[in-house]
Amino acid sequence: RLACYDAVMRARAKAGELPPSSEDSAGRPAAVPEHRAGDVQPTEVAPGRSGHPTSAARVTGDREAFGLPPVREKRKALRKVELRVARTHRASSDVWFIETDNGQLWRVLDTPYRPIRSGTTVVIKKGFLGSYRLLMNGRFMKVRRVR
Repeated sequence: RLACYDAVMRARAKAGELPPSSEDSAGRPAAVPEHRAGDVQPTEVAPGRSGHPTSAARVTGDREAFGLPPVREKRKALRKVELRVARTHRASSDVWFIETDNGQLWRVLDTPYRPIRSGTTVVIKKGFLGSYRLLMNGRFMKVRRVR
């Protein structure tokens, strides 16, 4: 350590600007009080079926649940939706856009085997890795939602 730094820190400590040092006046580490295993009180958390705290435990306070794995709320995911085609737009020979009656806009990634007509009812299913498939007249086409 630098002597000037130590002098400044001692002066600030005497003035009451700093908390007490962790070293004694000779520069040796100060004594640390020992804790026995019996000194620590366990915290009770109401476990759910999985052993993780329930939402009731979260309401009582975040302190008790601190450090525990997050609780996942089960929700039913929508796997498919049935929509009516409001209008279609053909951007080029193999690029189609489908606008549904609820305002969604989908781009067809596969070339459709036949033109998509307004008023047709289609089913859009969720695929793997975030993909979507449009079912029309018994055939699937890959689609991506634009808006």
